[in-house]
Amino acid sequence: MNTLRDQDLDDNGTPILDAETLQEEHIEPEIVLDTFQDVELSINLFSSKPVDESVLNKGKVYVTTRRAIWISNTSSDTSRGYSWDIKCITLHAISRDPAAFPVPCLYCQIEAEDATEVRFVPSQSEDLTRLYLAFSKSAEMNPDEEDVPEGAGEEGNWIYDEDEIRQDAQAAEMCAHYDSMLEVSSEMEQMQFVSGQFDDAEEDPAAENKLL
Repeated sequence: MNTLRDQDLDDNGTPILDAETLQEEHIEPEIVLDTFQDVELSINLFSSKPVDESVLNKGKVYVTTRRAIWISNTSSDTSRGYSWDIKCITLHAISRDPAAFPVPCLYCQIEAEDATEVRFVPSQSEDLTRLYLAFSKSAEMNPDEEDVPEGAGEEGNWIYDEDEIRQDAQAAEMCAHYDSMLEVSSEMEQMQFVSGQFDDAEEDPAAENKLL
């Protein structure tokens, strides 16, 4: 976790991006993939000491092609925010388990000497999926050399896979479509059927004699 200070931001308070291009390593200049306003940040540091958990003020999140950046809405003498290299984020997942955290959030594990957990809590619930997808896109652009562990996927209230989110959305739309098909219109409900109205009409004997 890198602490950001005034010199890391421009005059507008936006993080200064790395414009370096390394053609031999196929590294392009850093660009912003997406931004999110009023995101609360929670950090857990695990070390030999008891767990140190701190919930910071809300801030703006920038997900770039290389980093995840959080800039506090309120400036401080010691720091303006934090950044993490995407390659150091070993896991990112949507957590909806209230036993793990009171509100839905994006849970991240950070590779470091001391294991670190970071949670991003968007002020708008609909931003949670978009935040996850932005992290996924950045991770896709910075693949880990090690293979993904077998069995990675969904467990309980955790979502790891972008396809799973899209499939859930498609399933919800399909269920709504099925429900609309099964709804009986009010006109059909009010229709009165006369007993025997669909019975075959009796044949007229006189008409039969005329045909003979």
